[in-house]
Amino acid sequence: VGFGDLEQEVHALARFDQELTLEWEDLPDWLNLHDNRHILDSLTRRVDLRTGDRLLDPDLAARLGRTLAEPEVGWVKSVQRVVVHPDGVVSIRCDFRQPASWFVQGRYAFLVDEEGVRLPGRYEAADCEGGSLMMIEGVRMKPPEIGQVWRGADLTAGLKLAGLLRGQPFRHQIGRILVENHDGRVDRSRPHIELTTDRPGNRIWWGRAPDEEFGTEISATQKITLLRT
Repeated sequence: VGFGDLEQEVHALARFDQELTLEWEDLPDWLNLHDNRHILDSLTRRVDLRTGDRLLDPDLAARLGRTLAEPEVGWVKSVQRVVVHPDGVVSIRCDFRQPASWFVQGRYAFLVDEEGVRLPGRYEAADCEGGSLMMIEGVRMKPPEIGQVWRGADLTAGLKLAGLLRGQPFRHQIGRILVENHDGRVDRSRPHIELTTDRPGNRIWWGRAPDEEFGTEISATQKITLLRT
């Protein structure tokens, strides 16, 4: 009984009865960009640090960590640590999933990371044109739930090629990576992958997916060299 009374008295002290504040540790540069502020805002809402949460709550850090680690959050790959500091600051450090490419299906576009995990959101494909991320079109499988891997060899091929094209001097001239004929499944006489360009009606016949070249077809690295030249 004495310990219970003492605990209540300590919890009622002014220095422990204060509203807590949230702080993100070591955010990656891309998440600090103004255009990505909405992602951080959504994660802050997801954390759900409540007005009634207090410094001495023994389950607080575990609760917040579990909330962020749920797969449907999407943006968080793993939670490294949640620390409740004596000054009332709750600091959180995570490994985040960075958008790698757009996948276009019909009028909509979906974000995925480099591992093919679907990230939150569904966007009008027309609004995503001309950005820094490559757009990949022609993947057959429907989008999975947020936080799940989007399966498919065509998707993997598109992501691999997008990674090769990223940072190339001619990148701004490439519109979309078309993978609907991946592995020749539609027309074996046409290239398995094509690239649209900024010249209407013109395409680059890329060929097979990277690392899947056959016979006399040159490697992906050699193709990049030719395009740069």
